[in-house]
Amino acid sequence: MAPLLRNTTLRSLGTICCNRRVSGKVPFGASQTSRIGARESIANCGCEGIDRELRVPGTFWEYNDVRVNLLAYSLLHLFRRPLPEVLKLRIMDPIGASGDWRWEGYETSWTEIDGRRMQSVSGGGHWGGGLFIDSRDHARFGLLALRGGCWNDEQLVSRVWFDRATIPSPVKPDYGYMWWLNTERVLFPAAPESAFFALGAGSTNVIYVDREHDLVTVTRWVDGGSNVNEFIRLVLESVTGEH
Repeated sequence: MAPLLRNTTLRSLGTICCNRRVSGKVPFGASQTSRIGARESIANCGCEGIDRELRVPGTFWEYNDVRVNLLAYSLLHLFRRPLPEVLKLRIMDPIGASGDWRWEGYETSWTEIDGRRMQSVSGGGHWGGGLFIDSRDHARFGLLALRGGCWNDEQLVSRVWFDRATIPSPVKPDYGYMWWLNTERVLFPAAPESAFFALGAGSTNVIYVDREHDLVTVTRWVDGGSNVNEFIRLVLESVTGEH
């Protein structure tokens, strides 16, 4: 294994600050990505598919399904059981999620662990894989995040993890552990800086978590970040009564 890849950690995978450059058809998804370097501004993010030299893990941010899928593959080996089973047992059943959600990998992402054939699931909803889930289940997941991993007085996820997950990355200040952050209110000016988000499809699908106002919202297929920001503004206006 190359030295730079050997130094990849779960932390660098969770913040997408690691190397994972591949070419051609691979079991973890395509390598066409958006990239941003430590010395580049957030506004420059979006140049897709540009080759670059491998960087030291933790020093270069790259929004890339391959990284998320590699994290899922690593966790599969850590738990030694399919991640959808882990998610159902530890999170989705305790929070009262529906039975309709499903989490799938690719047709090429099967492996064998302890004599059992398992599918390594994908993080992004591309190429036939991903997490398929409705808005109510998303809202329950968002409420779990708002409560710091606690549900009905049971700590399902470490509160420390959520605290760390919402600390800005030194490489990309508006990103934590798989959560988007509102650092300096750049993403959504209408929201408080302490808010954090799960974003999908270019901010058209959003789980909005607002600790300051004890609020979670889920939006689907809202056309672009400016309209999501206006939605947040109107919701907070209705909650606070401030205009």
